[in-house]
Amino acid sequence: MKTTRVAALVAVLLAAPLAVNVHANPAVNWNAVVADNIEYYTQTDKAVYVLGDNVDILHRVTNLRDEEITFEFANLQDYMYFEVSQVGSLIWAYPSGPVNPAVWDLTLQAGDNAEGSLVWEMVDGQGSPVAPGVYDVSAVLQGTGKDGTDPLSVSVSIQIVPEPASVTLVLLGGVGLVAVSRHRRR
Repeated sequence: MKTTRVAALVAVLLAAPLAVNVHANPAVNWNAVVADNIEYYTQTDKAVYVLGDNVDILHRVTNLRDEEITFEFANLQDYMYFEVSQVGSLIWAYPSGPVNPAVWDLTLQAGDNAEGSLVWEMVDGQGSPVAPGVYDVSAVLQGTGKDGTDPLSVSVSIQIVPEPASVTLVLLGGVGLVAVSRHRRR
């Protein structure tokens, strides 16, 4: 009986830091690339998420040149493309359906930026929940510069972890199995 209490206490003490650390991650997770005096920037609101959280994604393109640049688009759908992949396999993308063909332009004056954002609800392309693991979140401006500039895709990695309560239950279950096993050996 005493062994069971000690084992349960150890399991709770081991699980407590997991519950605290998962939620103590307020830092923005970002990556930026500069090419042809244009900055391509992608961020998520944090780097570690609890399974079921929403992932806020932002992509921004900033003209660092002294003159304007114009990007041309071949559709009226959103001009930013977002995707989530895992080990090179596409998990989710937006926009994912057919696009409305039409040519339009976006001109950024010197120092101006354009940004797009959305929320990924941790589901795959079929709407099924994803599993815990490491995922790459990427975004790109879907246009082409009239001067031949091709926008770059920029990614950040995020980690999705199980709910702390689930981890605690698994640990407690394991401790219980060990305790029962030892009790039967006596």
